[in-house]
Amino acid sequence: MSSSKTRRLWSATRLFALALCATLLLLPTAAIAQESPQFGNWGPEAAPPDQEGVDSAPPPAAGAASSPATPNAAPAPGGFAGPPISAGCPYDLRGTWLNYGRGMSGTVGPYSASVTVRQFRTWIQAQQDDGTSYYGQCTGNRLQFDVYTGNQYIGRESGTVANSFPNPVPLPAGPLQPGAAPSVAPAPPVPFNNSATWLNFTWSTSSGTGVETWYRQAGVFPGGGGSVPGGPPTAVPPTAPAPAPAAVHIDSLQPAQGPAGTSIVVNGSGFAGDDNQVTFGPASNLHHPDGTPGNVVAHLGSADGTTLRFTVPRTGPSGILCDESARCVGISASLLQPGGYDVTVINASGTSNAVTFQLTS
Repeated sequence: MSSSKTRRLWSATRLFALALCATLLLLPTAAIAQESPQFGNWGPEAAPPDQEGVDSAPPPAAGAASSPATPNAAPAPGGFAGPPISAGCPYDLRGTWLNYGRGMSGTVGPYSASVTVRQFRTWIQAQQDDGTSYYGQCTGNRLQFDVYTGNQYIGRESGTVANSFPNPVPLPAGPLQPGAAPSVAPAPPVPFNNSATWLNFTWSTSSGTGVETWYRQAGVFPGGGGSVPGGPPTAVPPTAPAPAPAAVHIDSLQPAQGPAGTSIVVNGSGFAGDDNQVTFGPASNLHHPDGTPGNVVAHLGSADGTTLRFTVPRTGPSGILCDESARCVGISASLLQPGGYDVTVINASGTSNAVTFQLTS
């Protein structure tokens, strides 16, 4: 072979190698990192990795090895052994959740679904009503999931517990695993607020990437009794019944009429100290992706339980709104016309009576 042909062949080989390297550098990191499950021994049809129930064990010491009984004992078929346990799971996540999400890339639009969660101490299994399932682990306030459609692995999801109450009732005393210390004695139960728990996630699957939020609908929690789907009844120490919350009621609006931008004082009773939703006008059977009615114009706390203050809006419901069939669309804001608009207050005690505010031009 002549020296000129050799030089041309060598140049072509170098160009091909450089192009290949550039292509690999441009590949999304998520696609490379997520081509195999991170919890290879915990997924569809796999035996639960631990005893069903909440985690009552204190977090293992820093640097401590995982228990041989957990799925982290041996690498998964793809070489993934799962992240090490660095802390226990102080939350009781069992029960039913409502999932609102949307795609950030790919073809997935806004969606909603119901998710049923089972908990095996720190290990979580979640089954969605559209056939999607999640298998992973709760570590502190973080959640890591492998995502499946049927038995097919499709990607990963990670998130945090945005707000919740740590579970105050450990499992009955006894050995957690061979050689482990017994669990601590049960602590007295504390009130649990279903509406105060939600989970924020980001996901990356074969369908693209996106975000979603899970809102608790019903759960197994101290004082609530019930059972986990497929599991034994929850043992709940006998407690005195909690007093019924005072009904929320509006007595008057001051002023009772005025133009948009008017500051209104709502006088009444049963207002919550932390979260009262004030609605203005009809909801038209629409709600926001987080489940709140489409006509909510303010989230307020009341220092005295008898007064709230909000500003009369200029426009009606807008943004992403969903109907009763969970179909969601973007609604543009429209100016409110003069007339009568009902005002209500919604909190954990229920929905108040409606009092009309007369909007003037």
